[in-house]
Amino acid sequence: MATVITPANAAIVAAITGLTGLKIADVSESVTVSSNTEGESNTKNIGIAAEVTILDASDIETGGALDFDGVFVINKDDTNFVRLRLADTGAHTVDFKLDAGRFMFFWNTDISVSTTEGAFAAFTQIDTIIAQADTAPCDIQIVAFRI
Repeated sequence: MATVITPANAAIVAAITGLTGLKIADVSESVTVSSNTEGESNTKNIGIAAEVTILDASDIETGGALDFDGVFVINKDDTNFVRLRLADTGAHTVDFKLDAGRFMFFWNTDISVSTTEGAFAAFTQIDTIIAQADTAPCDIQIVAFRI
């Protein structure tokens, strides 16, 4: 029997309150992703010895690049950070430090890398997201979806 995927909605809410010293009283943003039919959700153990591909073009793809409407990554470790690397097909990379217990959201697949700081570089599409723990192995959870 074939698997039947039922479209589902996901509500994503971010709120910042009480930062009146920064002149931000209340900021709230809510996004509802409707009729989500494709996605990937996984918890992976990330070691220190080698990079681990946590999402690549074969997971959610169109035309050889990652094709998603949102990716959520959380470092489930309470002590150690994880390095996240976004890479494109031209071997350009952008690295992020994901501290213990923190999360990141990516809302598109475009990155721009410039080594000169003189001008903006052209955007290219991400085809891989890679992770590597720093001091000790860490669990990370990743949720990616496309509508």
